[in-house]
Amino acid sequence: MSLVPSYRDGPYLFNVFFDQLGVSIIVLTYLISGLIVMARKKVLREKHKPGYLLLLILLLSYILVEAYLVSDLFRFYIFFEASLIPTFIIILSWGVQPERLQAGTYILIYMVTSSLPLLFFILYMYLENKHLVMYLPFWNAPSSGVVGIW
Repeated sequence: MSLVPSYRDGPYLFNVFFDQLGVSIIVLTYLISGLIVMARKKVLREKHKPGYLLLLILLLSYILVEAYLVSDLFRFYIFFEASLIPTFIIILSWGVQPERLQAGTYILIYMVTSSLPLLFFILYMYLENKHLVMYLPFWNAPSSGVVGIW
């Protein structure tokens, strides 16, 4: 047995990472999704595609749970960005009229200004560490000063 643990020695099960923070966020995700489903009485009353809203809420909660269970940073990024698509559709379809277009614009601005630099940073971290496992003992400190500050 090696003194340096592999990522299979940690709290991993089938390439899924269970930790206390992730499980609590998953519980919070299901709690909020349940509250949203219970609070959609206006959508049911107006007959404005209630089944489609329920499908999007379930899809969004599934994507978020997958995002919080993955063990590597790149798959977390993919799932978290995928959660923006159902959120965007829910906002544009069932949001309040004046604010929904502004909220949709803000999501698009976020995707361009914050998401792409994060992707480049994740790729840089992969080049530095040769892995993206989100288990802290496997991370090396960045060698360059600018990335180390971030």
